[in-house]
Amino acid sequence: GKFGIYDFKPLDHSEDFNQSFRAQMCAVYLLREFSLDWVDFLAKKKGGNKAVALHPEIKRYLGIGNATGLGMAPYLINHPCIVDQWLTTREEAVQATLVCDIESEKVAYFSSLLARAIQHFTEIVTINEQQDQLNATVVIELSVLQSKLMNMIEGHKTWAEFLQAHDHLSFESQEVIISCLMELYPERVDAFQEKVNADEALSLPKGKVIQDLLDVLESRYQWAITIDFDEPDNRYWFWYRSVDKEEPRMGVRGQEPGDDRELSLDIGRQAKNLYVALQQADPQQLISEFMLSKPKYRSIARRVWTMGHKKMGDIQMNVLHKHTPPMHLLRCKLSMFGATKFDPRSDRWVRITLFQGAPLFNEVHSDEWLFPLLPNLSTKDSFTENSSTQTLPTQDSTITKEV
Repeated sequence: GKFGIYDFKPLDHSEDFNQSFRAQMCAVYLLREFSLDWVDFLAKKKGGNKAVALHPEIKRYLGIGNATGLGMAPYLINHPCIVDQWLTTREEAVQATLVCDIESEKVAYFSSLLARAIQHFTEIVTINEQQDQLNATVVIELSVLQSKLMNMIEGHKTWAEFLQAHDHLSFESQEVIISCLMELYPERVDAFQEKVNADEALSLPKGKVIQDLLDVLESRYQWAITIDFDEPDNRYWFWYRSVDKEEPRMGVRGQEPGDDRELSLDIGRQAKNLYVALQQADPQQLISEFMLSKPKYRSIARRVWTMGHKKMGDIQMNVLHKHTPPMHLLRCKLSMFGATKFDPRSDRWVRITLFQGAPLFNEVHSDEWLFPLLPNLSTKDSFTENSSTQTLPTQDSTITKEV
């Protein structure tokens, strides 16, 4: 829980909530169901016997909206082991799918998912011109792929070969393809949901010398140690926490107040400073001896060693650079929660939707709800599940906008 409302540790033995963020996502789903019930309750209170319940398809389509700002970005930086575990697990799930041979029944299902994805991206509304263009590109690229799918699959034995053959597509389109592929093999993918927890300890083993740490930096942190942080653009921003709301903010270094309270999110700069300091030391000196004389490097040294030996490691981004968009950090984490309808409102906050299209409490089925679509209510249908007298008017643009 936020600010220590409840620790995660006591949930270790809970089958339902023993994986990270399951409790939070369950709460979001419960809020969605409560909100839908609340709408029906208020309508009944106001309209009495004339009240009409929300159509089940509309209920199913409605999700929980969320606006996320800079507060999420530091999480990815301050919890590198969790991020590594999430992304590594996801890559393992993808790999379990890609090794499968392409079979005709899977191709048919894949084609139907592509069709849903095309319609889904067509229905997304965003005021962000760049994101709107990215969505339009997805629709164009996937429409071409879907229309010629059988020809494009011919000659490829595995899905890995198929995906590799389409690495020229935009990243957005490639990620949609990967999402569709993972849906084809739940028996292979679902088990990975039990592997998202991580040990967050950052440590340095005993007996290691300076050269050992230099080797890690040179092999895994080239993205950091090659940056010239004397260049103004490479240290343009500073991150701090606001006094009133205790929320992360960004300020322009040298122009805005607050840099005296700068947050330690500059992992790239810290790694570079560590590298420069280590180069001036005896390569065979024990790291422990070095840290006794220069304790300010202890934290970054533990991080570099730990993350340098993990599969994914640190996010390779200089968050101080003038043209680094925090939006990428926000989207990275939100994607792990199954967020849809990505709608950036600026480069610092974004709107998304959770559980849109998900089954309701009274529905136990295996229908696919990846890429939720606007309900097709163009024909007269029952507004309530137990009454045939109340009908929904033909859907028009007004209804669509309200939905």
